[in-house]
Amino acid sequence: MSDSGGAGGSVFPSNWSSLLSFITSSRRNANHNANHNTNHKKKISTTKSQSAVDQAPLPSLYNSEADKDKLILLGNGMSQPSRAVMWFLEVNRIPYEFRLVRIMKGQHLSDQYATINPMRKVPVIIDHGDVVFESHTILRYLSQKYNTPDHWYPRSDLLKRTRIDSYLDWHHLGFRKAVVAYIFAKSLGRPYDAKAVARTAKEVQKAMDILNDVWLMNGKKYLMGEEVSIADLSCVCELMQLRMVDSDLGNRPQLQAYVERMAAWPGFEKVHKLFFQFVKMKKLDDYYYQHHDHDDIKKAKL
Repeated sequence: MSDSGGAGGSVFPSNWSSLLSFITSSRRNANHNANHNTNHKKKISTTKSQSAVDQAPLPSLYNSEADKDKLILLGNGMSQPSRAVMWFLEVNRIPYEFRLVRIMKGQHLSDQYATINPMRKVPVIIDHGDVVFESHTILRYLSQKYNTPDHWYPRSDLLKRTRIDSYLDWHHLGFRKAVVAYIFAKSLGRPYDAKAVARTAKEVQKAMDILNDVWLMNGKKYLMGEEVSIADLSCVCELMQLRMVDSDLGNRPQLQAYVERMAAWPGFEKVHKLFFQFVKMKKLDDYYYQHHDHDDIKKAKL
């Protein structure tokens, strides 16, 4: 299915149409991208890049004494896993404090950040002094620790819990890997590589076919059936990331209805508002290349 072969109408409820239109208008076409080929060929060593990151004057993210009685989320609105965790906290009204990790400045790559998360990625939660990282693990942890409604991640039904885990395991390599590769190829790759864009676009289309035809088969409302789960939060936040490069859902009515249903859930607007505003204001590819060398971009984990 073609990347541009969308079904008619907005992917979201009407109040989101202007945001999507706004994102679309901010993107440049492939030919314009190609004109910048010669401007970004400078390569720097990993050592030099890391040194520059470590010297950046960035605020401290955690104080073990002052923050010992808090639930803190370290993340970034441009990170789809960060948004999934934030959405879960919001929809379940779990009190937390959000602290921005400045991934555009490489804060997640710093030695300071590595003392919190040695994987140097976002998101991370620090729950009354206990550190938990990896977004799907965080979602499982929060659902159990804060006794949220059982449909999110059932405590008493092993089979339902296992089915959610099946999606979460598939998500990373079956969907997220394709989305990240496509965004980098289409919007951030220098020089522009049309073959890489076509290849990664095909992988994204394949993943969306699987979402539409397998995970949402037989008219299911949510990935697991009639009830929403943590799997849905991860899935929809990943789908939203494709708005960065104007990719729509194609002719997939089941997937379109699903996204509209999820967009109506509490917390969706709050969690995604800054993400859409950022894409509009910064024109992502321009912003990255004003602040990073190409090697730094490839190391970034959005």
